Amino acid sequence: DIPYTLNDSYHGISIHANFDPNKEYVFVFLKGMPSVKGTEVKEPIKEIFMPPDYIESVIFKSPGIYLSLEGSRKIPVETVNVDNLKIKIHKVYSNNIVYLLNNMSSYYIPDDLGVDVYEKEIETKAGVNEFKDVIIELKDLLEEDSKGLFFIEVGNTEYNYGRGKDERLM
Repeated sequence: DIPYTLNDSYHGISIHANFDPNKEYVFVFLKGMPSVKGTEVKEPIKEIFMPPDYIESVIFKSPGIYLSLEGSRKIPVETVNVDNLKIKIHKVYSNNIVYLLNNMSSYYIPDDLGVDVYEKEIETKAGVNEFKDVIIELKDLLEEDSKGLFFIEVGNTEYNYGRGKDERLM
């Protein structure tokens, strides 16, 4: 037994709960239960449901689209089902900054307006379906006196166009 909510949906009902991936859940609809259409369940219905693994995901834990080069120079990233994390840093050429700021959106930041500064892969050492916080140490990646606008992309080394990567400006 876990807490859940039932909602009407276009094709019937939807059940919302904190389901664990790859764990079997049994739903039983008893004879006589009312339905959305005003009729009753004629015979007991038993359904078995097993949620799939979480979708691979990499997200910066800092809100917004800009990260600061000041302060501790540590960037927290949350991953799930990502074994190897690739970090790429590009420095945006100063003559491309205005173009970049005018042509980026919350879904896309052009990454071809500068020069690659750094690229590295790190192992997350997380188990399957385990959310793992990874700290990226900028002091290890960029020189202390680095100036300018940088584009950082962090993602699964084999991301499949989706939640397998995240990107920010700093």
